[in-house]
Amino acid sequence: LSRGGKFGFSISNILARKATGRITAKDRELFLETLSQIEKRFDCSDFLVCGLVRYLKNYELDDELKNRVKEVLLNYRYWMDQEGSDAMCFWSENHSLMFYVSAMNAGEFYPEEYFTRAHMTGRQLWEAGKKRVEQWLDDVEERGFEEFLSTVYMCVTFAGLLNVIDYTPKEISDRAVKVTDRLLEMLALHTYKGSVIAPMGRVYRQVIYPFLQGAQALMNLIDPDVPYSYGEGWLAFYATSRYEIPEGLKKLMRDPVLTEYNTGNAVIRLEKNEAYCITSVQSPRKDTDYDRWVNLTLLEERQNVDKTSHAYTKSLNERFHGTTCFEPGVYGYQQHMWSCALDSETQIFANHPGGTCDSSQMRPGYWYGNGVMPAVRQEKGILGAVYQIPKEHPIHFTHVYWPGVKFDQNKVEDHWLFGKKGNGYIGMWCSKKLQPYQDQVFNCEYRSYGDEIAYCVFCGDQKEYNTMEAFIENCKKRTPVYADGELIQISFNSKKLYHRLYGDSMELDESDKKCDIFIGI
Repeated sequence: LSRGGKFGFSISNILARKATGRITAKDRELFLETLSQIEKRFDCSDFLVCGLVRYLKNYELDDELKNRVKEVLLNYRYWMDQEGSDAMCFWSENHSLMFYVSAMNAGEFYPEEYFTRAHMTGRQLWEAGKKRVEQWLDDVEERGFEEFLSTVYMCVTFAGLLNVIDYTPKEISDRAVKVTDRLLEMLALHTYKGSVIAPMGRVYRQVIYPFLQGAQALMNLIDPDVPYSYGEGWLAFYATSRYEIPEGLKKLMRDPVLTEYNTGNAVIRLEKNEAYCITSVQSPRKDTDYDRWVNLTLLEERQNVDKTSHAYTKSLNERFHGTTCFEPGVYGYQQHMWSCALDSETQIFANHPGGTCDSSQMRPGYWYGNGVMPAVRQEKGILGAVYQIPKEHPIHFTHVYWPGVKFDQNKVEDHWLFGKKGNGYIGMWCSKKLQPYQDQVFNCEYRSYGDEIAYCVFCGDQKEYNTMEAFIENCKKRTPVYADGELIQISFNSKKLYHRLYGDSMELDESDKKCDIFIGI
């Protein structure tokens, strides 16, 4: 597995070859290289430690390798408050779990030995790791995943959970099974005609190719008929795990659904049917009983906080990876806010990029994440988004990913994009003129320049609209307008409804209240 082209990680490949009986002459050399990478504490070496633990639990080593493994594990740095300095990321949802469970497992291997950087015996290290694993599970059980639906990081978390399931006491293992079930259920729920179509807590560029995302490895495991990806090799962990995929996931992947649920600090809405799929994070969220968790790093200068707790780890993560709250106008990171799709390949979305070109290495990137998060509201068949970009931000445009070649029919006008695929339609309106732009992906991008930009997306079914022309006519009759710097106005049945961006007050007469639906941004 390439880590940026300069070096690679081999542990998943070694595990896979061992499990399938395809061991090569080079595997011992790669195993020793893995130990060296752990010893040097490469970033993401916690991935390697988790793989090493799985190897040790399933296969025998000769004396030379046993001694080398012991040397490496006794001197590893299992948490940021332990001795040493390096560039390892400890605090994200997936990394923290892997460090926690690795501390437990390493401590169990050598209970009476002294771990030099932890300044603990193995038994003490096991206890410290156990406390944090339990707190990690407490948090996800109560609040859901922070890196929700991430087609990259949910795979890593899946592998970490498998180590918890297989190599911790039963009371912890049983809890991890339920959390893993929930992880797969969420991804299955958001699988549309074979690909994961979802808003995400953390996302990368492969979002533009949903059928190639890492989580497709997990979805293909559930249903071999859906597109497959390598998924960074995490299924090598599953090959020797006792975890059983829960029943009913295929049905979740295929059945229509109209639902709303909470995970982390996000309210997710999902509508999928035979014609189309719309899904998004609601921004701002409107539920009045919402209780946001407290970031302890904002309190530590005024009061004592428990820096050994997972709550503190989670707080550090928010400081490093950007806010986990979804509110209009807040600077973003790798949050993917919304998507609409007509099949596993024909997906559209807009974002405010963090760089000016597709080759940007920024986070947020060109196609993934948002420099500034939008207001988003989704109702049945409709999604609206408003982007308000501060003058001090260097990027003053948003852009749409619109793979026109994927549609059966595709029509472009100044403010409108229309597409048909199968028996579904998408119409997108933008308050600014949409200008085609070519970068690394040709004929798939439309930019809209300015500091205040609004989008409305309308989806439809061929059962309701016999022709593309009929669907286009219906969309245009709704005459969307972005007004007064804070309003989206849409006409329904010749009536117009308004909803202020930052307020709940709305004056409607009785005739207005008879309208089918309104969108609040």
